[in-house]
Amino acid sequence: VINDVKDRGAPAAGSTGMDDTSAVTPAIQEVAEKLRLPTPLAFTKAAVLWMQNNIRQIPTSIVPSASDVLDLKQGDCNEFSALFHAIATAAGFPCKIASGVVYTDGRYFYHSWNEIRAGGRWIPVDPIFNEIPASPKHIKLVEGDFSATWRLAGCLKTLQIEILRN
Repeated sequence: VINDVKDRGAPAAGSTGMDDTSAVTPAIQEVAEKLRLPTPLAFTKAAVLWMQNNIRQIPTSIVPSASDVLDLKQGDCNEFSALFHAIATAAGFPCKIASGVVYTDGRYFYHSWNEIRAGGRWIPVDPIFNEIPASPKHIKLVEGDFSATWRLAGCLKTLQIEILRN
């Protein structure tokens, strides 16, 4: 795992600690206020449910902006993870974006999800797959903003994963 974001606690008010794809805007702050609950886990469940009900899952091929995702109400794993990161940050919960591969339909595919700080550890959360915690089928290769994700592009073409069975 290439670590770009260390466990530093919550970012400064109004800052995500990320590039501006996860910037907290007034509209994102408004959503966070509606979903604000006292614990990271309760918040996460509410936020993922809100996203499942309000953001349409469609494939995209752009660098996501949480603000654009909120406006367009659509996206794929990158958009969902950017928006969840921004909402969690606005709600005051330390959160980061993780990228790597996920095993589905008999193969590994590129995927992006989140991790939220709860109970002294980082909990993987997959808002597009509605998984809290995210399943063990996720293999994290990088964490940080989407500039870290783009570093995966070259290696994913040649990445080989062998599944060992007893």
